[in-house]
Parts: sequence; structure tokens; C-alpha cells
Amino acid sequence: MVCLKYITRAGKLLWNYCILDEGHIIKNAKSKVTLAVKQLKAQHHLILSGTPIQNNIMDLWSLFDFLMPGFLGTERQVKSYFPFLILIITYALLIWDEKNLKRLKSSGKLKKVLWRLGILVGYFFKLMPMLSEML
Repeated sequence: MVCLKYITRAGKLLWNYCILDEGHIIKNAKSKVTLAVKQLKAQHHLILSGTPIQNNIMDLWSLFDFLMPGFLGTERQVKSYFPFLILIITYALLIWDEKNLKRLKSSGKLKKVLWRLGILVGYFFKLMPMLSEML
């Protein structure tokens, strides 16, 4: 466990693993703890938490930014494509829910929903690099 007062010294080292227990504590990207922990350099990052993410997409972004820096883009980028993510998540949840899945299968609309989800995901991954250049 690295105490906040030692973070500058610990941040100069390259760690093999950086494991955060109660990792949900870094869900606020602007908190002192989050900023300090993100100074630690490690080959592998892991977050342990028994607390589900309940607040918003930016909390999830903060955790991912620790686990896989840059993977989801910057905070500003995520805020710009958030509405697009909502569409993708909505289609995914339609398929995920067992009742909806049965209804979609029986009505013959499952292929259509899967096709739309695939199109949305494809556009999303094409859109991300363009957003990166614009922002």
C-alpha cells in the first residue's frame, strides 16, 4: 500500500503490478487520490472493488483510464461521444435482457437488432479517431 505522502517517490519506480483494492475510490477523475494513483507506473494494472458503478459514465471512464490509459480517449472525448455510446448500450441491453431476447427471436427481429448494433459499433470505432483529431 502506497500512502499519498509517498506517491512522488513511488511514482519514480516502475512496478510490475499496481493493484487497487477498493478501486471505486478513484471513480472521481479529479480527486487527489485518483491523480496521485495515476502517477504510479506499472506494467499491469488491476482494480478490485465490491462496489458497482452506479453514478455515471465518467466514473467508469476514470477507472478505465487507470486500467488502460487512453483506451477510451480523453475525458473530453468521452463526453462528446457519450450520446452515441448510449445508443450502442441500448441495443446491447435489448439483446442482453432474456425477455427481450425471446421476444426478438420470436418476432424475427433479432437479426435486425444485431445488424444495427454491429453498424453502430463499426461507426463508433471509425468515429473515435476523427474525434481524437478534432478535440
